[in-house]
Amino acid sequence: MERVGDMTREELKQLVDGMVDEQIGKYLGKNGGRRWINKGAGTGKKRSWRETSEEIDRIGWSPPATSESPHEMLRADRAR
Repeated sequence: MERVGDMTREELKQLVDGMVDEQIGKYLGKNGGRRWINKGAGTGKKRSWRETSEEIDRIGWSPPATSESPHEMLRADRAR
């Protein structure tokens, strides 16, 4: 395997982009979110903020019950 220190900035960027895409794809596949991805992509339709906001409200998302609250996340961040 190539050392990160031997990679160019562009090679590293491509590696990270690929890994992020792979992980997001796995997550969305497990959680049923994939059906919303690319819906309307490439149509060139510009949506207003109101339309976008309504779509977000319609789709919705709730974090897992085991996730930290925003307050807990801030406390942990400040403790670092």
